[in-house]
Amino acid sequence: MTTDTYIESSLHVAASLVDVGVPVFAAQPDPTKGIGFDLPRGWQRSDQVTSRRALQMWRPGMALCAVMGHTLDLIDYDPRSGSPPPEFAWPYAYATAATPSGGYHQFVAALKVGSRDAVLPGVDIKGGRPDGDGRGFAFIAPTVRVSKADGQPRPYLWTRAPDPHEVSQLAYSDTTGAALAELVAGKLSAPRGVNGTAPAWARPSQELAVIGGQVIRPPGRPFTREEAYRFCERFVAELRNAPDGDRNAALNRAAKVLSHFGEEFWSVESAWQALLDAVPPKEPGTGPRTWDANQTIASAYRSAGRDWRAELSEGARFPVSRITAVENGRELAGVIVPRTRWVDPEPWLNGTYQPPRPTRGLIRGDGKALLYAASWHTCIGSTGTGKTWLAIAHARDELLGTPERPAGLVAYLHFEESTMGSTIARLQSLGLSNELIRERFVWMQCNDRWEPGEFADQLSRLPMPPTLVILDGINGACNTHGQDPASVAAVGWYRTMFVMPATSLGAAVLSLGHPPKATDRQAERHGYGSTAWLDDVDGCGFRMVAGASPIRKGTSGTAQIHSVKDRHGGIEEGASGGGKREGWTYLGSLVVDSSAVVGEGRTTLRVVEPRPGDLGEDRDPIDALAEAIVAVLERREDHSYTSQQELSIELREAAHVKFKTTDVGPALLRLEKSGRLLRDPAPIRLGAPWGGQLNSQSTGGESDG
Repeated sequence: MTTDTYIESSLHVAASLVDVGVPVFAAQPDPTKGIGFDLPRGWQRSDQVTSRRALQMWRPGMALCAVMGHTLDLIDYDPRSGSPPPEFAWPYAYATAATPSGGYHQFVAALKVGSRDAVLPGVDIKGGRPDGDGRGFAFIAPTVRVSKADGQPRPYLWTRAPDPHEVSQLAYSDTTGAALAELVAGKLSAPRGVNGTAPAWARPSQELAVIGGQVIRPPGRPFTREEAYRFCERFVAELRNAPDGDRNAALNRAAKVLSHFGEEFWSVESAWQALLDAVPPKEPGTGPRTWDANQTIASAYRSAGRDWRAELSEGARFPVSRITAVENGRELAGVIVPRTRWVDPEPWLNGTYQPPRPTRGLIRGDGKALLYAASWHTCIGSTGTGKTWLAIAHARDELLGTPERPAGLVAYLHFEESTMGSTIARLQSLGLSNELIRERFVWMQCNDRWEPGEFADQLSRLPMPPTLVILDGINGACNTHGQDPASVAAVGWYRTMFVMPATSLGAAVLSLGHPPKATDRQAERHGYGSTAWLDDVDGCGFRMVAGASPIRKGTSGTAQIHSVKDRHGGIEEGASGGGKREGWTYLGSLVVDSSAVVGEGRTTLRVVEPRPGDLGEDRDPIDALAEAIVAVLERREDHSYTSQQELSIELREAAHVKFKTTDVGPALLRLEKSGRLLRDPAPIRLGAPWGGQLNSQSTGGESDG
């Protein structure tokens, strides 16, 4: 088998593992680490989305690892450490692999008890518990590691590759590992859970499974409304009859039970009032009243999501915790995903939490990205400010990728254009090949209404999860679906319908819209319909302002890019304020030149970072003219001009710049003093304006509009 064939077949096997719910991750080589690789932060939380990306980014020399405890666990046999007893009741193996050091791996149905080394002579177990603890991993092909036997680099080899059909059909109900699971559990410390109770994974009555990388719990028979009332009534009756000494405990039990039922049964307010009505009056002479029923109810509601004592004895969670599991865009019948709203504070407490960094979309001139993955961004600007060009710039850089960032897939929804012609033409004008557009750019038709859940289903059908989703036309989307953009409810509808299905897959989402028509409101941070269009943004809110030369077809134009909200601070990092515009931060300028090669449809586009102290405010006419001169000279092959007169003609007729003739001289003088322009000291003829050229050595040689 050739190296290429080995790698191709190994990655195919890894992809099949992901398909049956076994996440994978890639690790860069690092000889300073004991295992020879630098494991990525949070590998234990790998899922299908990150797994697909890991397969795309893997390169020879890197490790590829499978996260255990999801569908399959690993039995690692190392003959150098001893031989296990052959009479032991070993579980059925769905796959086997040879290791570089002469051992072998067997992949068995998940034991759900965690990881443990040396459970038997020469035997280590890598697994994980359904609550996410005790997670281990397995190196898999095409990883190459140094052999512990002879010191030579050798690959992992599948001696029996997993059959996805067999795994999906048998692994979830496989009980052949019961003896091994009991052995491992006995060697681990006794598990304890929240409030001193055993966690769900340690309770034999709580049968768990993993589908699509998610822990799920088979539901009990669904409650009808009448059954829910009957079920809860015994707890309420217990509360009514509770003596003083047991009153608080009875209220706590009843509140937790009622809190598990959702709005389809009763509202929080009605349940709260029913509990207060059932609290028995305090008997006289039984001590001071130091108890507040409302506080007990509030505490019960807060803790119910993480307190396993508030569950049915049969093992099914209450209906409020039922979340239908979805795989490949389709609901899995008879399956719920256990959920808790309790967030572990440990990463913030121990200092390991890292805030999100902008990593998606276009790359600014200084190499900085301007979008966050898995977050929602908005870009508001009037006609001619280039917001669609900015979106196209994001798409271009996402489609092309960089050496540090693999190319991604872009999905584009335009609610104000019925065909993709204009969008495709812009991508082509930037030099993107038809092959690249076919492979990684997806246009979704928005001529009529989308049904609830339809967008999530469409995303699930793509060949890979999108890394960038552009939603062009906020007003158009709302109008098509009968929503009022000025309503808070419209923002919630929009996020649920179009934003969350994409961000849940890890995509950066960028929505484009127009500011209000009232000119006196266009400088407001919240100047678009409901304030929730900005308040609900968890990425960055961008604002576009036209530069001295508006962005138009066949000309060179600029627009200023501002941020009016940066949730994580990574995009505004190092930027200065917005000057007179309160709450605005200047991020740089978009420069679009579609006149460089007239008739060939070629366009140059870049985003220039702000210079130190540049607030992005409207410049005076001479500064604006100076930048227009730089833009004109940059398009010329020799970056020079022969006279002010011919330069003025070019500015007016080709670049469509409006200016006073008397301002040309002062503008050239400012460029010369700033070191951006070198002028000929000898005039062409007496009294005639002289020529000059751009200073290629100047650090300020790029126009920022």
